[in-house]
Amino acid sequence: MDVFKTLLIDTPGTTGASVAITGGSINGTNIGATTAGTGAFTTLTASGATTLTATTASTSSTTGALVVSGGVGVAGAGYFAGNLVGVSVNNAYFSSSAAGSNSVLILNSNTQGNFRYIQFSYGAASTQLWRIGYQGSTTDTQLNFESGSGTVLQVTAAGALSVNSVLTASSGVATPAGGSTSARVLLGTTAGFGIYYGSGAPTVSAAQGSIYIRSDGSSTSTRLYVNTNGSTTWTNFTSAA
Repeated sequence: MDVFKTLLIDTPGTTGASVAITGGSINGTNIGATTAGTGAFTTLTASGATTLTATTASTSSTTGALVVSGGVGVAGAGYFAGNLVGVSVNNAYFSSSAAGSNSVLILNSNTQGNFRYIQFSYGAASTQLWRIGYQGSTTDTQLNFESGSGTVLQVTAAGALSVNSVLTASSGVATPAGGSTSARVLLGTTAGFGIYYGSGAPTVSAAQGSIYIRSDGSSTSTRLYVNTNGSTTWTNFTSAA
């Protein structure tokens, strides 16, 4: 090629010359090894590790050390030292497989009933594990725990709790003799006010008006008690049978 003859006979160290290569191939040659320049390509393939040394910060989808106009496909893992920010993104979906099992969905779309929520799913059928956000209106913010059969537990923004199954309190606490502050369900804002349980007559300190359920009550006067002084004094209820 004529271009190679020109490159060979040019004076060493000459700068400012312009060379046009309109065909052929350049193989096994470093480009910009000493003085880097700019380049424009229709396609670019790198078989080795590629490092971008620019430190330009990204403040939008059109700024940064690397700007991609289209989508990005990554076959392996990705690591980010800074924040991962989505601008004007309807949905963000992270999954451990193409089938969608074991996934995290960040939904922000009016196209699906004005939903705004984060959802974690698992299993081959992508069963919903939990969801937080709102559906239908901004006042319907809620935390949902779900299974394949529907909502199991729901907590609304106002704090209302809805359970579609058996609710167990203090499941790791054995029935204490005389009651315990670890074996109770508290109600309202009054400290210690609630429902207590235990074996034998109650000795636990509780707020006045609290209820004590006795696990071994065997008569009409030993099954249920109410606290009368906000301390350890309880009086028994007498049942009809």
